[in-house]
Amino acid sequence: MPGPDSARTVRPGGLVTDGPYTEITEFISGYIVVCAETIEEVVGLAKGNPIFKIGGNIEVREVMKRD
Repeated sequence: MPGPDSARTVRPGGLVTDGPYTEITEFISGYIVVCAETIEEVVGLAKGNPIFKIGGNIEVREVMKRD
């Protein structure tokens, strides 16, 4: 099972930080499952999300490893 060390948080302006450090004042507004070769590939996709226009963040996590 993937651990939190593989997670990234994408913030407005394209800032990417390591870890799933969601603040207590935030809430989850939805999930999107993406099949990709690397977490960096998904981070690149996340940078184009319109949620940043209203100040949101996107947490990117590996949820399943496919062999």
